[in-house]
This record gives sequence, structure tokens and C-alpha cells, in this order.
Amino acid sequence: SVDAAMKAAQAGDTVAIFAGCYEQDLNVNKDITVVGETTETGYQLVEIFGKLNITADGATVKGLYVYNEDNAAYIGAKDVLVEGCEIASGKSAFRYCYTDGTVTFENSTIAGSVYGIHFDGSANGNIVIKNCKIQGWTSFASTINKVTISGGEPLMQIDFVEQVLKNLKDNWSPVFCFQDGSEAVEQLLQMGANPITRDE
Repeated sequence: SVDAAMKAAQAGDTVAIFAGCYEQDLNVNKDITVVGETTETGYQLVEIFGKLNITADGATVKGLYVYNEDNAAYIGAKDVLVEGCEIASGKSAFRYCYTDGTVTFENSTIAGSVYGIHFDGSANGNIVIKNCKIQGWTSFASTINKVTISGGEPLMQIDFVEQVLKNLKDNWSPVFCFQDGSEAVEQLLQMGANPITRDE
């Protein structure tokens, strides 16, 4: 079972999950890599109907489809990578997350009817979002060091852009870095935001 494999895994191991539907929470509480089976084009063949909890520094999760009617995922760790995943929720995708290091979301779709990604607290945290599609409000605490966003089609939903602009005007947001020429940069400039550091 998935639970048995997770329990037996040691730091640095990779746990491969075969294609199928799993009605359970997935708790990644070790410095391991969890990889779901995908097609050659990267389509997820592993469906987790439950909550994804990542609480181990250095953990990596790849190739999973996760759905939970309530909050779908939580991160409470640093040096975490979420890649090639689809995280969806009838409420919030990533909610009440915390990190004092780096968390990277890459080539993933993250969708919640309330929040897409929400980081609370997270002193000195660095959030990196690469080539992701995000739906739902996305919020980062004022204590986060930097949020870097690049790529994506579209890069973000308009509600996220409005949230970032509000944070910038309120002078409590961290530094946001965007890929030069991206859709988000153009939207923010059109809306009158100026203090944006553009990523190279």
C-alpha cells in the first residue's frame, strides 16, 4: 500500500505510486521524493482523493492529482518542490502554509474556489512559482522575504493580480519578481503598480 511504502521509506528515497485512485490523505513527513505515474506527456495517472500534507524539509512531490473538497494541501517545511501536479479543491488548494526557507511550485495547476496558494507567517520564506496556472485568491504574509513568479499560461488569475496590487499599495507585501514581459507584469502595470522587480 502507499502508506506502507511511505512508512518504510528512508531519507533520500523515492516512493513511486502506480496509476490508480487512492481515497486517503498523503502525509509526506520525511525527506523523500514521491512520484506519481504519468503518461509520456506528463498527464497524472495517480489520483489522491484526500489531503496532501508536506511537513518534511527537502521533500519533493511530483506527478500527482490531488482533490479534496475541503483544503487540499498543506506545506509546513522548507526546501520543498511540488512539480507536475494538479492540486484542486472545492475550498482552497494550499491553505495555511508555512516555510522559513524555499518552496517551489513548478509546471503545476493549483485551483481553489477560495484560495489557490496561501502562506501564513513564513518569516524569511522564499516562494518560487514557475510555469504554473493558479486559480483562486493567492496570498503571501508580509514576513515572507520574496515571491518569484515566471512563466505560466496564463500566469495567474486576475483576482491574484488585484491582491498583489492591493498588497503593494498597502506597503506590507514582500518583493514580487516577475518574468519581464509576462502577462502578469502587463496587467499590473496597466493597473498602476510600480514597485515591481522584474525577473531576468
